[in-house]
Amino acid sequence: TAGEMRGFLRQILASRLSRRYMRLNLFLARQVLKHARYLDLMTSDPSIDLAVKADKRREGPKANTVVIHTKEEVSAILEAARRLSARMKTWKRFHAIVHTMIHTGLRMSELRGLPVDALDLPGGTLRVYQRADAYGQIGPPKSAYGYRVIHLPAGLVSILSEWTGDRKTGLVFPTDSGRPINHENIANRVWRKVQVEADVTILNPHAARHFFASMLIDSGAKLKALQETMGHHDPMFTMKVYGHMFRDPEDVALRKEMAERMANILDLDED
Repeated sequence: TAGEMRGFLRQILASRLSRRYMRLNLFLARQVLKHARYLDLMTSDPSIDLAVKADKRREGPKANTVVIHTKEEVSAILEAARRLSARMKTWKRFHAIVHTMIHTGLRMSELRGLPVDALDLPGGTLRVYQRADAYGQIGPPKSAYGYRVIHLPAGLVSILSEWTGDRKTGLVFPTDSGRPINHENIANRVWRKVQVEADVTILNPHAARHFFASMLIDSGAKLKALQETMGHHDPMFTMKVYGHMFRDPEDVALRKEMAERMANILDLDED
């Protein structure tokens, strides 16, 4: 009955389970009820209005927090990529991929579909104008805001110059058949492997993009510049993802001043 299902939900909520497993328990119960209706043992769903809501006090901030590597971890990743490229011939390409991921903030689809003619290495820039989808089909960027120019550090220019050589056409990081590399191959054979080699926190490939954004913010990038560099459609989206990383020194100083002023006022009131 509906009353029994409400009691079941109260029992779940009173448990020490995480919200994820609370939802899983409710889902499994609903599957049983669904099968009962299929067998004509029930005519309605007594759990239809029940839900395990998020605990905003514990889950809210975590859900909105971007997890990235520390600068020390990224340095270890780059060093690990160098060691692997010295040991294995296949890692010559992967070494260039890891550096490009970290120093450009490209989406994985943009990295996989990056053409050689998008590189202006003498000018130290990279132009984003196409991407490779999950099936390896080349097409335009994710949105009109995906078209952009990214400036490259000298070290990456040197690495890409060595990797591309005299090539003028094709993809920067193709497979042996000239097709875009599979996303899972980069995620597992490249990104995960180099993290294991570096003995750092294992994060998904998108963490490299988040780290790139964090370094731009640390370097003093304003919101509009960050939005354009990341290829976001809306500065509010950029703020939603990376807003917690912005630290204005003047704002921090002002907050300290306000805190001291408040403390002084309270001290006067006590006297």
